[in-house]
Amino acid sequence: MYRVVDLTYTLDQRQAAIAGHPRLQVTAIHTLAEHGRSNMAITCSLHQGTHVDAPSHFAEGRASIDAVPLDRLVGPAVLADLRGRVGPGSLVQVADIQAGMPPGAALRAKILVLYTGWSAAHFHQPDYYETSPGLHAETAAWLVQQGIRALALDMPTDLATPGGPRHGDAPGHRTLLGAGIPLIEHIGYLDQLRTREFLLVAAPMKVGGGDGAPARVLALEGLPLAEVAAT
Repeated sequence: MYRVVDLTYTLDQRQAAIAGHPRLQVTAIHTLAEHGRSNMAITCSLHQGTHVDAPSHFAEGRASIDAVPLDRLVGPAVLADLRGRVGPGSLVQVADIQAGMPPGAALRAKILVLYTGWSAAHFHQPDYYETSPGLHAETAAWLVQQGIRALALDMPTDLATPGGPRHGDAPGHRTLLGAGIPLIEHIGYLDQLRTREFLLVAAPMKVGGGDGAPARVLALEGLPLAEVAAT
């Protein structure tokens, strides 16, 4: 038997929006009282809440979310526990990840999960993006060298850019997405995991040409990971 842990935040209006992005809106098309059925519409950024960034988010001519190979988003995962090592506005160093890995765990062909505790404490707070930790540029380059399958984080990948986005900012995004490594951002509920190695499934909405999409992200514990990795 295996155990399923949902690592996805509910998509709702309590979440902070990225500066310059629209806040989530949910509106009624039909109602049970008036029409005998409920139909709703949503408006939001493709990068709202728990979501996947496609390479096309920062890399010209690279895969959009509907073209990201699914074997990048489904596979064996390993969790690096960074709690107590990073804080507001700090940058995750290579040494932080190495210290937070389970003994003997490898990174190649794995989905690396960074557990900082940031989303658990701040996800529904207005300072979530503005004061979050981020990846050091050298750490992103090192992760590419390690051959990870994807990177999942309980925080934004990069520090917020003062004054809004501009060319050359967000080095973590640019390095990892430029190498074809998808980012699974703003996961949660990592405290519910019983093991630090598991199968991770990230299923983004299949938006044609989208540079990202909200996703349901699941951890499956108790599966034979050696068999999963070999397929």
